[in-house]
Amino acid sequence: GTIEEIPETEIYEHSEMLLYKAAILEEAGKYEEAMRVLGTTDKIRDVLGMREQRARLLFAMGKMDDAQASYSGHARAAKSILQDCSGIGASSLAWFMHRVWHGVPR
Repeated sequence: GTIEEIPETEIYEHSEMLLYKAAILEEAGKYEEAMRVLGTTDKIRDVLGMREQRARLLFAMGKMDDAQASYSGHARAAKSILQDCSGIGASSLAWFMHRVWHGVPR
């Protein structure tokens, strides 16, 4: 089926199933088949997971330049997410400490 046929409530689960299928193919040494599964990027919601898996597959296939580029793109995206999380954590801590120090009722 196509993603249009998948109920909205099941799109994420379908996406995870595709990543799992690609992982099984990768473990079996069927790298090209796994890459074809990952080629359905419009159906995969976990973009970071897909990028990481794609980089591993490229490396396993000996496509070192492509693997390096893929790992670099993955690292930049992951760093951005970590920075977002750090910012959220820092701002939440600052908000909490402000309330504690200034005696703001909870």
